Amino acid sequence: EVERDGEKREYIFGGSYGFLGLSSSDVTVTQLADSIVAVWSVDGIEFTQTIELPNTANNQHGMVAISYKAEVKSGSPAKIKSRILFDTSLGNQDYAYYNVNDSLGYAVTYERETEILGSDYASGFIPESIYASDNDGLSGIAAYSINTTAYKAVFAHWNNLASTVFEYAPKPEMTFTNANNIEYQTADSAYAIYNDLGEIGLNASGSVSCYYGVYSNYNVDASESVALNVITPNSLELSADRKS
Repeated sequence: EVERDGEKREYIFGGSYGFLGLSSSDVTVTQLADSIVAVWSVDGIEFTQTIELPNTANNQHGMVAISYKAEVKSGSPAKIKSRILFDTSLGNQDYAYYNVNDSLGYAVTYERETEILGSDYASGFIPESIYASDNDGLSGIAAYSINTTAYKAVFAHWNNLASTVFEYAPKPEMTFTNANNIEYQTADSAYAIYNDLGEIGLNASGSVSCYYGVYSNYNVDASESVALNVITPNSLELSADRKS
């Protein structure tokens, strides 16, 4: 979403907007050793999308790093917000149960369309970690999303989220894990992460990034039976008797 000179416009990265009387470019893609960089521009603003595999020294090794940079190349300053849409697929399952800690730190599972806001948390941002699981109990597959500056997240049926460009008002009656839901007769979920890049002036830029995937546990010895990935809190302390 771009707000400029009092007018808001919604864009999809890579789209063509000549029908709005705006100049937009084709996407140029460059493949580097460990990343793919795509550049696209519209109405004097250049957007750079980078998809990267973190190296083994990174805590998020095994995930994919996704980042966007917006640079105002011409025209007036612009207030820019981003929405990153994840279409969840776990194995052969085209939906997931989404898990987030609430403002008191208790884990909450979502399988109905829901919006969570950073204003509900003391930090002003939604919890750093959201994870998708294939089961509402003992999950066999999980995928994590690490988002440090997101102000909002929306969980919804894929068809509903994909039909919108930016804002979406959830339908609480829609259970996206239910293949017999009345509207689509499919169990199909997705979620959107919202970030505010702020107001960007001429020849200035703003950026946002997140991670998605699984932890590789690269440094865990193959002989170990368990690897524990701690997201929140940032660290744990083992008791003296090593039992808790």
